[in-house]
Amino acid sequence: VLEALLGARFDVNAPLAPERARLYEDRRSSALYFAVVNNNVYATELLLLAGADPNSDLISPLLVAIRQGCLRTMQLLLDHGA
Repeated sequence: VLEALLGARFDVNAPLAPERARLYEDRRSSALYFAVVNNNVYATELLLLAGADPNSDLISPLLVAIRQGCLRTMQLLLDHGA
């Protein structure tokens, strides 16, 4: 599904819709954040290669990856400017 969205020029930095964002008090908002928090290295890499900003969320995806201990995700995020 992500590959299809990227092929359709999905805005990888688009935040959640406001009505969805209110469900998350800590303001999680980007597709990249959700890829990282779900430990989906493949989706994380696809999003970063498509131009996702690793620094746009209030909670850093890099800090999430560090807490999870996922070295591959940490390296991907660092390689893309986190």
